[in-house]
Amino acid sequence: MSIMSERERVVAPPIQSGDDDNTPDTTVFRSVPQHWTLTPQQRAFIDAFADEVSKIIFVFLLALLFY
Repeated sequence: MSIMSERERVVAPPIQSGDDDNTPDTTVFRSVPQHWTLTPQQRAFIDAFADEVSKIIFVFLLALLFY
């Protein structure tokens, strides 16, 4: 197993909007302690969890916007 770097670059898909403003991809940096060694299953779980949390936050922000 290789040791994960301190920061891992993750590129999220662009936000879909009604207008074409050529918004670039959003880059997110997730901090990972250097001493952690994650299995592929653990990494997949963390990524899936982060995706779900980001969806919940997005819906929450939309609700605030239209409240």
